[in-house]
Amino acid sequence: MTTQQFLDEILKIQSEKFRNYLEMGKEMDKRHMLSWFVDMYIDYCGVSRGYRTIVYDLGWAVFIQYTENEHTEFTGKEAFCDVMKKLNPGYTEEYDKYDICLLDKEDYLLLCMEILDEYAGHDEKCAALCYGLHCYMK
Repeated sequence: MTTQQFLDEILKIQSEKFRNYLEMGKEMDKRHMLSWFVDMYIDYCGVSRGYRTIVYDLGWAVFIQYTENEHTEFTGKEAFCDVMKKLNPGYTEEYDKYDICLLDKEDYLLLCMEILDEYAGHDEKCAALCYGLHCYMK
């Protein structure tokens, strides 16, 4: 097997994994999924601004999709940071001091893969992340 064949095989496996998680994410309860994004944001406060940015952005993308497709108390015009407290009671004012940043496309995708690796074994969170990435890329 050549190096290129090996890399192609890894991409094929990762691609299939992503598709499976995405399908799983499409079927999940979005309100519950949004609470997980807030949990992940909290977990990354003081740890990684890049990871925090990813889970914030993906959570926000799911939030927009959620408000467009379901009847909720939210309009979809709210900033995600303003509804995080309502989505997850674990989010307190102490987390407001942590910011997010701009990432270029390569860093964004690399960090997404790192976060997915970190949550390997937690299929529902991986599904939420893949669904969030799908919503974000629309």
